[in-house]
Amino acid sequence: MTATAPRDTRKLPVFTAIVLPLFALLVLLAALFYWQYWGPRRFLMKFESLESMSPAEQRKVLHRILRWPGMHHDAYIALIEVGDETSVPFLIRSLQWQPRSTGGLMICTKAHCLEALRKISSEDVGTEYEDWAAWWEENKENYERK
Repeated sequence: MTATAPRDTRKLPVFTAIVLPLFALLVLLAALFYWQYWGPRRFLMKFESLESMSPAEQRKVLHRILRWPGMHHDAYIALIEVGDETSVPFLIRSLQWQPRSTGGLMICTKAHCLEALRKISSEDVGTEYEDWAAWWEENKENYERK
């Protein structure tokens, strides 16, 4: 009869203590990324599906898209039509991700964002994030009460 070497059980605790939690965290982050970022973007790519929704449902999808940094060209254009007071903080926040205007020139994405802000607020505060953020701090109570 041959003797077998004892089985090394130290690897299992390392696996359960480190690898499994890291894998679970990775899955959770992937789900969060899809739910908050990629899902709404994929939905917006099928622009016809937005048109079948109510304006409130459209705003909900568009606001989820604007929570993340980026150039949200189509979301800004859609908010020109369906945006309301609840869209203002999302639009102002997304201005900080846009390049500064130089010599009166700006990219069209920023122009669409400003167009939506001006239409919703009936104000023309300027073209930069700092101008709109200061305006919002002074006026947000008026919009939040509506």
